[in-house]
Amino acid sequence: MIHPNDPPLSDRTSDALTAAQLYYVQDLTMEAIAQELHTSRSSVSRLLSQARASGLVDIQIRSPLDAPSRVEKLILDRFQVTAHVLPVPDYASDVDRLERVALSVARILGEFFDSNMIMGIAWGSTMNAVSRHLTPKRTHNA
Repeated sequence: MIHPNDPPLSDRTSDALTAAQLYYVQDLTMEAIAQELHTSRSSVSRLLSQARASGLVDIQIRSPLDAPSRVEKLILDRFQVTAHVLPVPDYASDVDRLERVALSVARILGEFFDSNMIMGIAWGSTMNAVSRHLTPKRTHNA
């Protein structure tokens, strides 16, 4: 939601927002959006990517298969801590594992952290990687 005291959106952000609304809310094709915005289909694709990367668009998948995994349940039962277990293939490199975990954590933090909250974190290579994937979010008193 845009508030009167918010700074104006840049032209690129405004275009990304318009493209996202046309694509995700009005179900227009990229070709139709390109015609409406007088641009190319590839430009629309880049605008949609920007909308997601900047946090204008948040895509969620709600699968009935997403019940807590056995490992997550064991951690909750034993330590009373909610865990998010991320499947990573055995052949993944340490760098790939770190990046996958960091991206997942950044998305979770963005979803749960809001105004009037305090968060304490430890610092290390994982949190450094997480910080690179965080999407800016306006909050107050946080």
